[in-house]
Amino acid sequence: RNATFETQFDGELIDSIDTYFYGEKLNVFEMDEENKKFFLATELKQGNAYYYVTTDCNLDKFKEIVQAIFFENV
Repeated sequence: RNATFETQFDGELIDSIDTYFYGEKLNVFEMDEENKKFFLATELKQGNAYYYVTTDCNLDKFKEIVQAIFFENV
């Protein structure tokens, strides 16, 4: 219950996303795999849960998807 942890992406910070539902900025990182294929990643926090969203789509589409993510309290 009192545990905390932090993560750090191994990529380059390229942008940030203003979220509609949570009023926070999410950092967007560009990362590359061993085969030099690039992808985008961000981290969402909701309560005590952490979610990592990654994609190989373009930045505009990625921002659109992340801005539309909504967690319902149940």
